Amino acid sequence: MSAEPEKTKAASPVKAIQEAIRAGMYNSDDPSDASKLFICEHNLELAWRGHDLKNIFPSTKFTNEERTVIRERFIRVLSILVLIGWSINDLKNKFRSLFLRAGREDEKFPLPEEQLSFLDTSSFVFWQQQFAFYPAIIQESETSYVQEIEKNRRLPFSGKPVEVGHGGYGRVSRESIAPRCLQNRGKHTENFELRLVACKVYENENSAEDFRNELQNLNILKEGFKGYGRVMQHIASIVHGNNFMILLPLAELYDLEIFLRGGRKPEADTRYDYEIYNFDMTFPQLRVEGNLQRALLRELFEIAKALKWLHEELHIPGSLDHYLAHLDLKPENILISRDSHAHALEPHNLAGKWMLTDFGVSVFDKATDKKNSLVQSVGDAGHKVTSRAHKDQTVRGHGPYQPPEVDLERVDGTKCDVWSFTCIMCDVLAFASGRAAALREFRSVCFDGKNDFFYRAKGSLVAPATVIDSSNTELKAEIRYWYQALAARATHSWVSDYVKVLEKALLPEPSARLSMGQIMKELDSIHSGIGTVRTPAGTNQLQVPADRAPFELPAPILPRRPTPEDQENHSKNSSTTEVPDQQRADVAAECPPSRLRPASGQPLPLAIPVPHLSPTHPDIKASSYEQIPKITIPLDGKDSVNAIAVTPSGDKVAYLCGNQIHAYWADNGLKAGTIDKLLPQVDWKKMCVTSTFALIYGLKLQEKFVSSQCDTRKPWTRIAKQMQIQVHDFNGGRDVETVSSLLHGEQASNILLSSRNVAACVYKRWVRLSSLASVNWNSRILALFATRN
Repeated sequence: MSAEPEKTKAASPVKAIQEAIRAGMYNSDDPSDASKLFICEHNLELAWRGHDLKNIFPSTKFTNEERTVIRERFIRVLSILVLIGWSINDLKNKFRSLFLRAGREDEKFPLPEEQLSFLDTSSFVFWQQQFAFYPAIIQESETSYVQEIEKNRRLPFSGKPVEVGHGGYGRVSRESIAPRCLQNRGKHTENFELRLVACKVYENENSAEDFRNELQNLNILKEGFKGYGRVMQHIASIVHGNNFMILLPLAELYDLEIFLRGGRKPEADTRYDYEIYNFDMTFPQLRVEGNLQRALLRELFEIAKALKWLHEELHIPGSLDHYLAHLDLKPENILISRDSHAHALEPHNLAGKWMLTDFGVSVFDKATDKKNSLVQSVGDAGHKVTSRAHKDQTVRGHGPYQPPEVDLERVDGTKCDVWSFTCIMCDVLAFASGRAAALREFRSVCFDGKNDFFYRAKGSLVAPATVIDSSNTELKAEIRYWYQALAARATHSWVSDYVKVLEKALLPEPSARLSMGQIMKELDSIHSGIGTVRTPAGTNQLQVPADRAPFELPAPILPRRPTPEDQENHSKNSSTTEVPDQQRADVAAECPPSRLRPASGQPLPLAIPVPHLSPTHPDIKASSYEQIPKITIPLDGKDSVNAIAVTPSGDKVAYLCGNQIHAYWADNGLKAGTIDKLLPQVDWKKMCVTSTFALIYGLKLQEKFVSSQCDTRKPWTRIAKQMQIQVHDFNGGRDVETVSSLLHGEQASNILLSSRNVAACVYKRWVRLSSLASVNWNSRILALFATRN
């Protein structure tokens, strides 16, 4: 038998060390971007551990003392030379003269390329590779400090950044700081593990100004909120070459908007969202009855406390004549981090730890309520995605949570925050009543076809209002009906107390609103009494366990009970004769909408009496309905009403006349839109509507002439019946679609439409759910249920 082949020679000392260095580098798994490679000092020490310098610098040429000095003071320089391919002969013959005796030790590097000419042909490669061995060490400071880092120095970020937000200022990404690369200047500590942070990078034409302005605000807040953990404090501020960035603690649980959506994040410019985390797995203790409401109230209290501090106790250094306001409050600006101290016995933090952030703080003069130029906010300098242009940029927030006085030249910044915070309280109340589904329903109530603000102007203003009060502005009636209905149906007293706060804060006139300090006290009191059970009148002393959820069922959207003043005004302004409830019901039963006809060619008004359902009685009877002032809607001269429908939120009513759909606002009877592209020659039978879509269903009659077998001269007519379904967009953003009503050979027999624009088509053996928000009907199927075998 032949001898075994000779084993491969062991790798050379230089090659072995090269492999150890590469293995210790961060971001080496992405060779496409070598500019992000770096190795920390302690990782470099680990790479050299077990490698004897005698293999590179033998005792015949280097003394033990020289090798000790090299390991202590020249290890980075030596590593660069090894990595760029210096041979053992070069290291033996050149290292002493070029580095050891010349004093070119680690602390002298990195050097500019022109100072590396002594390396001859290796100078450029050395210059490139040296930055991987000298990553910047980020300095965390308890005081105002901006760290300037040379553009060629590499930031100690491990892995690819993950974008978590963006705006007109730039973007926010999630970054991981390598161990021992984040040092606290005051406490002399460092991170021994990867540290996740949020990195806010400014990327617009005003980057330097935006960065400077927001940093000034953050430094004021860091000094004023020192020790208070509910305001997001920045970790470091960095100028890296031409890049400006601020590092902040990462909110592991994202923000309140995603929380209220049940762990789902909305896709930009679409109606869809996608799951970020599983809500029940992330917040398991919130499934326990009562924990959810306690946790939500506690966190709202903490945010109110932070805002009170901002309004009343935080001052600009050297000035006592100014106050500060956030002016961009919205769920996205309330971040949620994990609370390691929360457990089942302390449910107040089971919803995570809510923290106030995005401080483009505005400074106001106390005497004039005008914005002071001492501090400019980043929101003033850079356009925000959620904002619109304003002539002096006094107020940042333009969106669902904006206050009605947002466009005035003079505003009370603290009362602007009160309005926005109270709007967020409405969102939280909706979530407490029925999780994400109830929030979606509430937001559909807020949207009136024009905007999703919480207020609307009263009457028609010829010129912009100079003062906002109850004479020209009102809270949307749909929102008031919504929270009054919740309070009426709730089995716990805290809901009614909570609604009272909403009613005292959501007032058009800023001066009449509660202050943030008053809201904070109210929330603290409500949280203390959250276990109290309310016994509604007329329930025969119905007893509800104290740990039961405060809502039995999702409450309907109900109008308010008319006051005596309303009844008196109605009787004065109305000339119609009141019809008893039972008689009106009988007339309605005898004359369905399809049989209404105008008399003498005059349009017949369609009167819609809005009922009020008494929520205090467990059994609904005819006597539970009360008449309130009617809204009269004209039929526009059409000859018949084929179908009538109301949106799930009750804000819009629509009726079908011939080949047209007419929609009106239910609160004031004003026209809300017309659809006149209905398919002709169809006997439309039913209609469902939401704020966006109308779904109609009808029977198309087709005449077919067939010759008689007995007498070909006398043809006979056969009527073919074909069902039709059409989808219409009230906003005109999509063409009218006619879709097939057939499914597996069966004709649809009924249609339904949810507030989320999900259509249900009922067949003999099937129920098909489809999303109207999809582009193509055939791709819209969400579910298909078999009702029979």
